[in-house]
Order: sequence, then structure tokens, then C-alpha cells
Amino acid sequence: MDAIYKIEVENAENEYVTLAEEAVNQINGTIPSGAAVVNFLPFLCYLPSWLPGTGFQRAAAEGRKTVKAMSERPMEYVKRRIAEGIADPSESFTSMALENFQYEGAEDDIKWASATMYAAGADTTISALKTFILAMTLFPDVQKKAQAEIDSVVGNGRLPTFEDMEALPYIGCVIKEVLRWRVVLPLGIGHSAHTSDYYAGYYIPKDTAVQANVWAITRNEKMYPDPERFWPERFEGGDKDIVDPHLYAFGFGRRICPGMHFAGATIYITIVSLLAIFDISKDVDEQGREITPDGSDDGCFINHVNPFRCRIRPRSPQTVELLKKGQEELR
Repeated sequence: MDAIYKIEVENAENEYVTLAEEAVNQINGTIPSGAAVVNFLPFLCYLPSWLPGTGFQRAAAEGRKTVKAMSERPMEYVKRRIAEGIADPSESFTSMALENFQYEGAEDDIKWASATMYAAGADTTISALKTFILAMTLFPDVQKKAQAEIDSVVGNGRLPTFEDMEALPYIGCVIKEVLRWRVVLPLGIGHSAHTSDYYAGYYIPKDTAVQANVWAITRNEKMYPDPERFWPERFEGGDKDIVDPHLYAFGFGRRICPGMHFAGATIYITIVSLLAIFDISKDVDEQGREITPDGSDDGCFINHVNPFRCRIRPRSPQTVELLKKGQEELR
């Protein structure tokens, strides 16, 4: 919200965030192949919405209304700031685009580009970060090793920055393992065969809907031994037989995610900051016994680990002060 619209979010009840979440949930329910029978029987869209089997029409009407509001209300906020003279053109993607593009229809393009950036990035990035927190809860040795690397490079007098990225190779391995261990899109985004072809003995006619089984790639034991283990070390050493998850976690070919670099930057700076400031560990019950998360996920189109309990505590009083200082610098 800040990068796209310069909307400061103080809490989860922010009106723009809740509206966007509602829209994203409705969008996600329509994306998978087979989500609606009308995808295979297009004539159904011409039937009255009160007939049995045409509930997709009501869902589409409600979704259109929500997505329209999600795209227009933040745009109106940016335009108000510009009209009042309080917006710096470089303060957000939307204000910068409005400043630099004046062609006919530009405002509509900018509105939808901005909304797409949020819708495409919010739910997916959160999925990866929840996976990271689960991994740190279940694999404390990985967390300690990652924190030791940060401490040796960054020290204890400042927070990590993007300039530290190249000097933190183990953090890079942790991020790769996050993308592999609980891949965000287990079946990717649907593609269509533009010509007829054969693959592994199967005939694939032109225009066939094709889903890449990304989950199966991440569980390939020849490439990733012991695939259920969160083990960043598998990416150390530059083994050419091990595929970097960045090559499939963000899609393939011409439909690869155009926001992958923005997402990668968000994931890096969040993970490295959490590790620098906090210790993540298992929670305990009323008798003081550790609660081990089962590590399950919801198996949805955008895969999320199921809710789990953990403890997130500051590593020291000094890290609390660094956090406060960092917050002040952002204001």
C-alpha cells in the first residue's frame, strides 16, 4: 500500500487493506482451471442467473463490484493528494505514473496496473513469509546460523539493508528454500498449448489447458534430497543439478510474474530484518511443554501454511532500540 499508493497502514483493519483482501479472495476463487463450469460450457453465461448451475453469474457480479472499488478508491486517494499539493510525484508508483504518462486512457491503465500490483503481490508474498516463520519455528539451527551471518556482516549498531544482500549468501539460501519448501503456487498459473504436441507419450491438442505441477518439481528427490526437510545448505556450493526455485516459483515463459523482483526485494528485506531483531521459537502450553506446529498447509490455489502458534521475541534491548529507530526514519 505504501509503495503503490503511499497509503500508511497502521493496523489490519485499514479500509483499503480490508477491501483489497476481499477482492483478492474473490479473484483467487476464480483463477484455477475448472473453478467455474462456464469455462468449459461458455453458453451458460447467456442463461438467467436464477437457474440452477448459474451461481457463477452472481459471484461474478459481486466480484466485479468489489474489484472495481478496490481499484478506484486508492486511486482517488492518490489523486486527492495530488490535487491538494501534498503528494511528491516520486512518493508512490501511482503518483509517479500519473506524473509521467498523459496519453488518452492513461489514467485507466494506471488504475488497473496499480490494483494488479497489489492483488498479485499481497497474498503471495504473505504466503512466503508465513512459510519462513514456520521454518524458523521448526528448524532453530537454521535460524541461529542465519542470525550469526547477519551479526558478522551487519553488526549490532544498525539494521540490515539491501546493500548487505551480496554479503549474506546464507540468507539467499534460506530464501530459496522458503520458495521451494512450501511453494506459493503449487500448480502455477494456467497456460494454453499454442500448437499440438506430444509429451512423455501423451498427445496434447492445440489450445489444451496446461498446468505445471510445480509442487512435484519441489519434491523431486533426485534434485532435492529429503524434500520435506527445510535445509538451505542444499543450495550452497553452486551444484548445477539443483534448480534455483526462482526459476519456477514465479511462473514460466512469457507469463512469468512481472513483479518477481519487487516480491524478491520484499521477501529479502522482511526476512533479514526479522532475523536481525527477533528470535522465533515454539510456543509452550499451560504446563510449559513445547507446542510443535504440524506444518500443514491449506492446499489452496495460493498455498498458505495453516495457522500455528509460535513465540516471536526481541533478541535484546538493543534490537528493540534499532527497531524503534528504523520506524522513526520511515516517518
